[in-house]
Amino acid sequence: MNLTPLKAFELVKYYSGAIPSYELVRDFLNLGASEFLIQSEYLKNSFHTDSVAGKRYYTLPDSCYKIIDVEFNDVTLPRFIGDVGIDDDELAASGGNSLATPTASSNDRYWYTKNGRLGIIEKATNAVTRDGKTTNVQSCSVSGSKNIRIYQVSKGTPLADTDSQTSSTVAWFDEIPSEYQLAPVYRAVAEIYMMPNTVNTDMYDNFTDKFRSIVSDAKKAAKMQYRSSGMIKPCSF
Repeated sequence: MNLTPLKAFELVKYYSGAIPSYELVRDFLNLGASEFLIQSEYLKNSFHTDSVAGKRYYTLPDSCYKIIDVEFNDVTLPRFIGDVGIDDDELAASGGNSLATPTASSNDRYWYTKNGRLGIIEKATNAVTRDGKTTNVQSCSVSGSKNIRIYQVSKGTPLADTDSQTSSTVAWFDEIPSEYQLAPVYRAVAEIYMMPNTVNTDMYDNFTDKFRSIVSDAKKAAKMQYRSSGMIKPCSF
């Protein structure tokens, strides 16, 4: 079933027996789509950003639920595990707290996350000294255009006021396969059955179970995306 926003709205009205506003249903549908994509981890894509010399942290878009991999100049970076020792946080209250831009470049780079941001660091011997402590990592030393590629599990694109109600290629309607598009509908219906004027816990549980069933199927399909073909060796029994 290829849904459009209008079809989804009509389905929510049909299953709930209520006549909520389009804006409320849209918000519930967006909630359902986001929860579906988070729980199933079905939607995986990538985006680019610019590197800036001396900048350690990069803001992630609201759609990013989880980072899978990071590439810098087309090279896959390993994830940094451990303590960086001396941080270079541009969000610090003191304007003089940021470290100086590295003068020596290194291509031994790593990525990590902190407070919902992406951190890019480079290994360098005795790179930074502060308060009598020394660390062997520094912030990125290279500026470039769209040279950082971030592979992510996405929460999808929410339906907006300006999106067409009759198009099946807007927002998450174009990101969730047709066989799973009823999941946000069921989630929206469940929410309506928890509203004070339409509360019905049995119906809430019923549609929540329908939602979870589709999530389970999508989660299995999402895991298959990690598999790749290999060599088949002959066996004798």
